[in-house]
Amino acid sequence: METIIIDAYNLIHKVGELKLLLQQSQDICVDTMISKLHGHYFGRGVKCIIVFDGYGKNKHEQNIEVKFSKTDVGTDYGHADALIKHLVDKSRNPRLLKIVSSDREIINF
Repeated sequence: METIIIDAYNLIHKVGELKLLLQQSQDICVDTMISKLHGHYFGRGVKCIIVFDGYGKNKHEQNIEVKFSKTDVGTDYGHADALIKHLVDKSRNPRLLKIVSSDREIINF
């Protein structure tokens, strides 16, 4: 299954609507991202993982996962780039991954 890993804040700062929603509430922004991605990719055999810097509660809704670099349980990755690298490293088939990020560190990785 193809998996798209999205560096959340990179995407948010490129999409005006999401940027405005983030100013109101992170939860509203996350829910909007989930809804848009679910609507676009549902039934297409694509899984999306949205990766956020900082603290939050991970979510999973059908083909969309939201992961935070810091949570109450599990490993503290410190920042989204470290978590994205971990997800790539543990992937069974990295050729089925697409990474959405404008961070040079991730691009070079």
